[in-house]
Amino acid sequence: MIKFEFVVTHYGGMRTISELFFGLKCKFLGDPNAAVDNLTDCNIKANKTSMFFAIHGNCCDGNSFIADVVGRGCGVIVTEHFHPQIDSVTFVIVDNVRMVMAVVAKRFFCMPDEDLYIYCVTGTNGKTSITYLLDHLEAMKTAVLGTIGYKIGAVEGWLSNTTPGAIDLFNLLDCARRNDCKVVAMEASSHALYQKRTHGLSVDVAIFSNLSEDHLEYHDGIDNYFKAKEILFLGDNGFLPDMAIVNADDKYGRILAEKIRSFTNSEVITYGTDLLADFHVSDISLSLALTSFVLNVCGKVYHCEMPLVGKYNVMNVLAAVAAASSMADIEVLIDKVKNFPGVPGRLQRVVNGIGVSIFVDYAHTEDALINVLSTLKPLTKNKLIVVFGCGGNRDKAKRPKMSRAALTFGDVVIATSDNPRDEAIKDIFLDMKNGVYGTDRMIFVEAREEAIHLAISVASEGDTILIAGKGHEKFQQFSDRKIHFDDVEAVLNVLAMR
Repeated sequence: MIKFEFVVTHYGGMRTISELFFGLKCKFLGDPNAAVDNLTDCNIKANKTSMFFAIHGNCCDGNSFIADVVGRGCGVIVTEHFHPQIDSVTFVIVDNVRMVMAVVAKRFFCMPDEDLYIYCVTGTNGKTSITYLLDHLEAMKTAVLGTIGYKIGAVEGWLSNTTPGAIDLFNLLDCARRNDCKVVAMEASSHALYQKRTHGLSVDVAIFSNLSEDHLEYHDGIDNYFKAKEILFLGDNGFLPDMAIVNADDKYGRILAEKIRSFTNSEVITYGTDLLADFHVSDISLSLALTSFVLNVCGKVYHCEMPLVGKYNVMNVLAAVAAASSMADIEVLIDKVKNFPGVPGRLQRVVNGIGVSIFVDYAHTEDALINVLSTLKPLTKNKLIVVFGCGGNRDKAKRPKMSRAALTFGDVVIATSDNPRDEAIKDIFLDMKNGVYGTDRMIFVEAREEAIHLAISVASEGDTILIAGKGHEKFQQFSDRKIHFDDVEAVLNVLAMR
């Protein structure tokens, strides 16, 4: 695969601001016929042909950079606040810069979403697996955008967020269109939905996987977190999806399905173990190598096998098959599932010659950790060894809950660093111990590579090791630096030394 940090597309020439803002509530201070050939919300990327959006973010206010972007020659600035008129600069005053930026970006890139069939997946867990499954199941050329990055044909790259900002998002969709993609499978994070990054996006199929505690420090509670997810389904995103695929086993999924039926005309398809679900599953048989199950759709029974581990992966497959069934025969989809290669960092098996089952997984919430550990524990012949950490500057309330989950299922539990960011690792460890019975059974090792080395050194044939938290990530973030770190590489390095 070709690796790029970001795809730069051809913008198609100059566009006037009167054209881009046609029909939008706004006030022009300056020349409405001023023309631009690129959009940005980053001051250092602004130039004389840019339109700069002054976003009020979490860390800083884009309005404080207006003097800087004017100094760089930028002639068009979009803001929510009145600024003294500056000669040769046009100001566009709007009520909500984030929402307007999404609408303008869509127009700037010539409505790329309307030429694509878009699956949009939201939920706490499973988003990445479902998008990769959809990519595998689709007969047409598909682009994938999400936590791992973007994949458009032979081009792959990293994204700074699970769901990129509106300008980058519509840029990528335009790139997918111009590279002959017909379908896009993308993730929508709660942050992105709340911040209007996806506003105006024309979604064909929206998928809700589940909801559990995560990002509560940002959303101020799980009810607000759920409201952010609802935006995709209830019209607050600017468009209603044609179809909603909803997990009927999830409490919030059931609430969401009822709301969609009550307040929209979107078709709702449910999935789960619930017998009333449209796609319901039974007779799940699990092993560390293969999972089989029975799928019932409208009274028709399908016998399915997949090379993935765990009931939660069965749910991910159900979501993807239910979504893709609008475009393909279910039997064809079930057959394709047998050959799914998996997702980097999602219960990714690390092949070894020591007789130990070693998995790397992105589980970084209590719910995700329980899902993985409750799957591996009954399938493990001897000891289940758990290596996990908790990220800094993130929801502190989940730290002791993750410790309890690890101690409940793990025979050997090794706590280590994740992405400490601006917090001292020792302080994170204290939170992980807070109110947790049995932490004397936890071994605390600050250096992640040393923790992985310890896990492998104490493992015997028939044991299982789970290294949780970072999954596909290739870095560790500290307060003063970001270093390369890959859990799979670390495992292979330790195995090579044995």
